[in-house]
Amino acid sequence: MKPARQPKAGGRPLPRTARLPQGLDFVARPPWGAWAWAAVLLATVLLVAATSVGLQWQQQEAESARLNAALARQARPRASAVATAPLDPLVESDASQTALELGVGWGPLLEHLAGHNRRDVALTQLEPDARTGHLLIGGSAASPEAALAYARSLGDGRVLADVQLLSHEVPDRALRLPVQFRLSARWQRQEP
Repeated sequence: MKPARQPKAGGRPLPRTARLPQGLDFVARPPWGAWAWAAVLLATVLLVAATSVGLQWQQQEAESARLNAALARQARPRASAVATAPLDPLVESDASQTALELGVGWGPLLEHLAGHNRRDVALTQLEPDARTGHLLIGGSAASPEAALAYARSLGDGRVLADVQLLSHEVPDRALRLPVQFRLSARWQRQEP
């Protein structure tokens, strides 16, 4: 039996006692390892995700443009149909009443009522009618005389005229202000 051939170092055979390192591998491995593969995999996943998001965004933009175009087509004929339709007389009456009430100067009336504030009288209800200029006032007073004095004081001024005590009553239950009253007045409106 022939002895096994030993590799040569620099052209000469290695001595028999020379040992080769155990971890020596003759297959060349790339200098980058598992981290490089993970980075490549991550970049691929991110690229696929970005492409998917971009495609979804383009589809949504196309859908939005399609819906806007359809809405614009529908809006044009509807605008002309609304302009030519006659208004319901009841709706028109309500609209003109609201415009009349909004156009009235409420400030002077409210200032007049606040200026005649009394300790023995509390207002609980105001019912102004802007069209006729009529005002109903409900309240409570300490006595019937206090309610009558309040009605007279409201008539002194240029905002309310023809102030009248319509009714007064003493309810069965005891209250701080035991007399309930209702006043009627003509409201001298001042336009804003």
